[in-house]
Amino acid sequence: MPWIGNVKENDDGTHRIPYLSSSAARERDGRVRRPSTTRSSRVLSVRRDFLKTIQRKVAVTALPGTALRGQGAAGVTQAARDFLAELPLREFAYCRASTIGRTLDVATEALRRRLPRGAQGWGTARRALDLFLRDALYNAYLREQYRLHRVERWLELPMDAAAAAFLRDSDPAAALPPWRGVRNLTPTQNAAYQGIATTVAQQMGLARVHLDAYLWATTTAHGQHAG
Repeated sequence: MPWIGNVKENDDGTHRIPYLSSSAARERDGRVRRPSTTRSSRVLSVRRDFLKTIQRKVAVTALPGTALRGQGAAGVTQAARDFLAELPLREFAYCRASTIGRTLDVATEALRRRLPRGAQGWGTARRALDLFLRDALYNAYLREQYRLHRVERWLELPMDAAAAAFLRDSDPAAALPPWRGVRNLTPTQNAAYQGIATTVAQQMGLARVHLDAYLWATTTAHGQHAG
């Protein structure tokens, strides 16, 4: 039997399926299949919901209970998580060296105002933002969707007592300001620390945001926390 349905028998007894292009198949079937607008919209909606869910998860995991402990009022961590879960990450996608600082500062101030009274320190808000952006960068979905690799080199080392001590030890000659706690950190002091962080990271062949991975390993081993 030379044909079995659409399968053709070769001379050696084997069988092959005749090639039929997708356009030819549609002509054969007598119809043209168009993508469903409803289905496409549903898929996009599901993806948006998924990305929102992922961002909220990152906001929670980036700020464990100890990350913002002792900042002056209860509810700081939850307020920061809620804000960061809705942060428009796409605003960071097209930042440049000349604009990333302004974008970080605007987000920091917006977050600071959302924190409970008594805990609205600039340093508290900036640490929360830096921790979140670090973990958003490390998340495959958020990194790809919002092109966070473009700003990787400019993201900051989240500051706390351990980070300050690490930077001071890394460059004893640096004129760094005294560390007075996360909640008392000012923009000027943060800029000084980030400058040293940039130098140290470059010597290691890294972006400064990644120094936190080394600090995490050290502080976890010795049971140190933010302060």
